[in-house]
Amino acid sequence: MGDRLDRFAREAAIAGAAPWLGSADLFVNSSPEAVYRPEVCLAGTEQAVRDAGLAPAQLVFEVVEAHAARDRGHLLAVLEHHRAQGWRVALDDVGVGWSSLALVSALRPDVVKLDKALVNRLDSAAARAVVGGLVELAHSLGAVVVAEGVQTQARADQARQLGVDLGQGWLFGRPARPAAELLAG
Repeated sequence: MGDRLDRFAREAAIAGAAPWLGSADLFVNSSPEAVYRPEVCLAGTEQAVRDAGLAPAQLVFEVVEAHAARDRGHLLAVLEHHRAQGWRVALDDVGVGWSSLALVSALRPDVVKLDKALVNRLDSAAARAVVGGLVELAHSLGAVVVAEGVQTQARADQARQLGVDLGQGWLFGRPARPAAELLAG
């Protein structure tokens, strides 16, 4: 059932975001393990993008680092299919595994999202060294780096000093329903 749920979630996210997304990017969590044959399993996702009228480059499919390490060959095939559609790829929760640098290098994501547990340890020299290495590698590959879980201005400043491009967290805004949903209800 996991593959069906993943497909339904991808397609529902695309259809649900289309009315309010505008020209912004849509980040969609996805499990490559749910995609057996990309050309078959992602056909409905491709159709959902067309039906929603979204530009392919607006889609960024997020793969969690822990899932990425399981079957690298299969993962690369899925990500290459994503890229062939014009979609982008984000590696999420980076920094929780011991092989983060190798994984970023192998997958060459468009977006590297630093795990909030790593970001929350930026007071530590070791965490700063890890983040600095990840930022340097990601930037050398042309990727954007996002710090997740940024709750304070001090943490945002630390991340920025290390070269992180963007932040995500309560400092910037609490989770909220989409504007269209607020207007309707």
